Amino acid sequence: MMGVGNFYGCAGTWMAPNWVLTGSHCGVGRGSEICFGEDRRNATRCFAGSAGYEPRGDMALLDMGRDITAAFPGIQPIPLFTDELTQDWIGRTAEAGGYGQQENGQSNEREFTAEPIYSISGDLVSIDGEGRRGVCFGDSGGPLMVIASDGTVRIAGVLSHGDPSCLGVD
Repeated sequence: MMGVGNFYGCAGTWMAPNWVLTGSHCGVGRGSEICFGEDRRNATRCFAGSAGYEPRGDMALLDMGRDITAAFPGIQPIPLFTDELTQDWIGRTAEAGGYGQQENGQSNEREFTAEPIYSISGDLVSIDGEGRRGVCFGDSGGPLMVIASDGTVRIAGVLSHGDPSCLGVD
């Protein structure tokens, strides 16, 4: 199971034994609960954070105060991407995930979308749903993942904002 969880209004990613990464606009902090589940429709194992930090931009770290692997060994952390995202990445596929709104209007079901990287400007990476797919309301804070040079899935960023149609550039 991927370590993408639901804050019920935002998403977050378990990235290390005690840490969850999300968007700072999600307003997480001490006592914020993130829920995971093996079934994408049933994120019922919830963990409360002990402290929140906002290192820069629209990123927030939630300190879980304990290693949540011990409480739910099926969760796999997704480590951070540590290489540089250069202009060479434009056109490569990235994957975004979250619990946001779907085509039928429902939400709170973990979904992923694979989209090409559209632009890179400083710390901002944009992906393009090309009018066919995309992230939507409630996916905020969810991961943007890429395949690193070692072949592993890595978190390259978090969803900050997107196209209102849920099919454009995010």
